[in-house]
Amino acid sequence: NQAGVKLIKETGLLCFSDDRNNGYINSIVDSFKKNSEAKSEDLNVNELRKRYPYINFGENSRACYDPTGGVIMADKALKCVQDLSVRFGVKIRDGDRVVSIIHDKQKVEVHTDSGRRYLAKSCIVCTGPWASQLLSKLGF
Repeated sequence: NQAGVKLIKETGLLCFSDDRNNGYINSIVDSFKKNSEAKSEDLNVNELRKRYPYINFGENSRACYDPTGGVIMADKALKCVQDLSVRFGVKIRDGDRVVSIIHDKQKVEVHTDSGRRYLAKSCIVCTGPWASQLLSKLGF
């Protein structure tokens, strides 16, 4: 990536079901079989019990293990997006609560609870879990 930061940590991913005919597990196994480069393993109950003795698998269990599965480091990803944005000229205004947005085809005007007014051709407002509160004021 452009930021040079490792954003994904490979941990492996185990998807399993107590029903070997479970459509979700079967669709995962089928999708891996269609990809010749996939490194997944289709595991039956005996293989599961041997490999994961601390999990109580039922007699009809089936699983798929993907060694390339992992987690995204969300905090690092956000920081990379912010850093790259600033590098390309974006101005980040953090912690200033947006109270209204007025927009037309030429401009966007953002008002905050600190009394600031921002005027730009476009803007990105990252509201987090408060998106519905702000978007409802805009008619969305």
